[in-house]
This record gives sequence, C-alpha cells and structure tokens, in this order.
Amino acid sequence: MEKERRKQNLKSFIISAAALAILVAGGLFVNHHEVKKNTIRGKIEATQYHVASGQPGRIVELRVQEGDYVHIGDTLAIFETPDMNSKKSTSYPLQKSNYISLDLAKKHYNQVQKLYNKGFITGDERDEAFAAYKIADAQINGINSLYSHGKEAVQISHVEGEVSLIYPRLGQLVHLKTPIMNISMMDRLWGTFDIRQEQARKLKIGDTFTAFVPAFNRSLRMKVYTIRDEGTAFKGTASATTNSKIFELKARPIDMFDGLRPGMELVFNISKTKNQDQG
Repeated sequence: MEKERRKQNLKSFIISAAALAILVAGGLFVNHHEVKKNTIRGKIEATQYHVASGQPGRIVELRVQEGDYVHIGDTLAIFETPDMNSKKSTSYPLQKSNYISLDLAKKHYNQVQKLYNKGFITGDERDEAFAAYKIADAQINGINSLYSHGKEAVQISHVEGEVSLIYPRLGQLVHLKTPIMNISMMDRLWGTFDIRQEQARKLKIGDTFTAFVPAFNRSLRMKVYTIRDEGTAFKGTASATTNSKIFELKARPIDMFDGLRPGMELVFNISKTKNQDQG
C-alpha cells in the first residue's frame, strides 16, 4: 500500500513538473516573440553633400582622397579649362555679387552672435549663421582662384566633412555639373528605421528612445524627427498574400559619442519608447 502511494506521488510530481516546464517554456516563447516583434533594426546615415563641377574641363589634379576630412574653402580638384579667359570676363559680375553676399553674411553672423551671447538663440542657429558666412567667404576665394591659375579652375569645398566617394579619375574630361565627389557631413548623423504601420501608431515626432549600437556595445539616446510613408510591403505564402504599409522613421542622436559612422547598425525596442508628453 505504501509502495503504491509513493508511486502515485512520484507520478503526480512528474506530471506537475512537466506542466510547470511547459508553462515556463510557453512563457519564454511568448516573451521572446514579444521582444522580437517589438525589436526595430536600422542604421546610421549622414547628410551627403554632392560636389559637381562648376565648369567643363579636364581634371589635372585631385587634392583629396576618399576618407580625407575637408573644411570649407579647401581645394578639392583642379581643372584645365581652355576657355578660362572668357570665363574670367563673365565672372566679374559674379565676383561683385559674391562680395555683397559675403558682407551681408558677415553682418548677419555678427548679429546672431550677439543674440547668442545674450541667450536669445540656440547654438545651432549661431552655427548655421557662421556656416553661411564661411560658404560666402569660400565662394570669394573660388572666384579669385580663377585669376591665379591661368587656364586652370579650382573646385573648392563649401562644407566640412569626410570625402566618402570620388567619381572621376585623374585626367578625365568632365562636363558642367558633372558629379565630382560626395562629402559626408559627419556632424549631421541620424538613424533610419523601417517600421510597420501598427508600430508607427506607437510613435510620434518628438518621442525619444534608447538604441543599442552593437559596434560599440553601448547605448545611444535618440529623438524622432520624421515618420514618412514608404509604400506597401507584400508578403506572399502558398495560401495567402498579405501586405503592410511601411514607414521610414528618422531619429537624431541626443548624446553623440565619437566613432559613430554611417552604416553602423542600430537596434531598439519600440515598446520602450518615451512619449514626449511624458516629459
């Protein structure tokens, strides 16, 4: 009798343990499924400035290589242009106009700097005014370069950043507005993510979240600044076809750190997004 009762107790224990294991496994599966469903993957992008030739000619010198960091006013390339004399005569009005633009840009920057010193505007607004002033100054230098290189024209940089791609080769003939190179503006990075419409409902512009950067094994706080419709994604099976609207979410880093580069992966959990109304 005692032996039979022990067997019964053992059987009950095994059944209970099995049931508990099933419940735990089921819970883990559901939790894993929820985490996977809410996990959004994206990557870092940078604003690309596309440099195009200001006049037709043959490239006689490339002053930069891919990966070089350039500043406003730096020489990127030198062109041989047989009709430079005619270019000079037509560039006088442009030079005069550029000097006027430079004077206005300088005055505007000085005014903005005073407002910034008094705390009336942000640093970003001050930086934009300074960048406009530097671009106007660089354009003057570019026009002056036409006179100091005879039959050669100089292509200068109007932005600061990293040369990401160079199109033509040395000695190649290029036409007016031909793409010369791309410059990645490394101070203007953002994250881009593709999300479904049911996920887009959980977010709005101004919301913040914490993304994980696998390349550095660290977190990066980001703020949503645009959510844009990208069309419909179709998923077909043997028995049915479904479709879902896809949106592109863009977010800027709040706490930038050194080393971030375009193409690096970003991962975040959409269920842990902080609504801007929550403060």
